[in-house]
Amino acid sequence: MSELYVVSTGRNASRFILKSVQSVQEQTLKPKSHIIIDDVSNDDTKVYLEQMDNFIENIEIILNTERKYRLKNIWENSVNKDPEDIICLVDNDDWLASNDALQIIMDTYNE
Repeated sequence: MSELYVVSTGRNASRFILKSVQSVQEQTLKPKSHIIIDDVSNDDTKVYLEQMDNFIENIEIILNTERKYRLKNIWENSVNKDPEDIICLVDNDDWLASNDALQIIMDTYNE
């Protein structure tokens, strides 16, 4: 059976990162993992992510030490997944507007 992962990438998203992570955590269908990648932010994004790492389940935080930009970040964190798995991209400054968004994606994929 397919697993669903959320991959979030971004830089300098401190104004939005909490809402972004919360929108994934409140989904009716929980992802196997929420991979959040900070691409060397120079704002407070890293501080927020380090705090989240202590109390949110199924979250994997990657703090880059050199800029890799969006595509390389996505590729490096998706390439080793099973080809049947679903990778949902939600940038660090975006959020899921509905709590059923991931369930809708999974249902559509399974049709």
